[in-house]
Amino acid sequence: VIYRPTNGLYDFTEDPDFIFDEEEFYQASQLTDPVTLAHDDFREQKRNDINFNGSLSYKIIRNMKFITKLGYRNYSKRYDRFYGLSTSQARQNADLPLASIRQYASNRVRFVNTLNYTNKNLKDKHSLDLLLGQEMLL
Repeated sequence: VIYRPTNGLYDFTEDPDFIFDEEEFYQASQLTDPVTLAHDDFREQKRNDINFNGSLSYKIIRNMKFITKLGYRNYSKRYDRFYGLSTSQARQNADLPLASIRQYASNRVRFVNTLNYTNKNLKDKHSLDLLLGQEMLL
C-alpha cells in the first residue's frame, strides 16, 4: 500500500486556490544557500611568537654554582573578519557588509638568578642541597 501521509502546506490552509511559491517563501524567510554563505564569510588569523633565551653558569667554589638566565618574548596576533551581504550580521546592519580587525601585541622579559650549593658527602650517609633564587617578569 502506497499513500502520502501529509499534503505538506496544503493541510494547513482552507483556501482551495492556495499555491505555494518557493521563491517568495525563501525571500520572506531570508534563508541563504550554504555555499553562498561560506563564500561571504571570511576570517583570517595571523600570529607571530618570537622567543630569545640565554644563560650563563659560573662555578664559584667546588660545590657552589651561580646561574643567570635571560629570556625575551614578542607576541602579536591579528584577526581579520568580513561578513558579506548574505550573512545574518549584514542583515542586522541595514543590509551592509561588515568588517572587523582585532590586534593584540605583548612583550615580556624574564630574568632569573639562582645560587646552588650541593654537598653529597655529609658524614658518609647524608647529602645537602641548597637553592637560592630570584625571578623577575617584566
